[in-house]
Amino acid sequence: DALAMAMVEARKFTVEEYAGNHPAGAIGRALTLKVEDVMRKGDAFAKVKPESTVLESLMAMTRAKSGCAVVADAQGALKGIFTDGDFRRIISSEGADASDVLSAPVSKYMTTSPRSIKSDSYAAEIVKVFEKMQIDDLPVVDNAGCAIGLVDIQDLPKMKVI
Repeated sequence: DALAMAMVEARKFTVEEYAGNHPAGAIGRALTLKVEDVMRKGDAFAKVKPESTVLESLMAMTRAKSGCAVVADAQGALKGIFTDGDFRRIISSEGADASDVLSAPVSKYMTTSPRSIKSDSYAAEIVKVFEKMQIDDLPVVDNAGCAIGLVDIQDLPKMKVI
């Protein structure tokens, strides 16, 4: 990659031109893949409503084999995110009653206004967000702000984004 970047500079290529000519390389792949190409969707995407219980959210996460559930309203608008870490912190806090927590709406415990990324963004942006925000899961939204997928940091090596 270092040699490739030296050639880019020496020949006055833009990084985008290099990526277009070498889409299978690590640099080219990271700069040409879109978020929609690497996001979880369908059965691998846990999406729940704000009124869903914590237990329902955990079950959706289990079915999707995901460490989080994206919370969206009836129109699909992103409202929050609930992670397995959130659940562990809540349950381990003093005075937490497990049955009360499990039956409570997920909106009570979710992170509101989570960081998200648009589906038409380049996949290289994902890595920047994960590093800057120190998070592991990133909801994906369309141009209308509707939750349509999720990027999990654990999926990126398989996709050869990192």
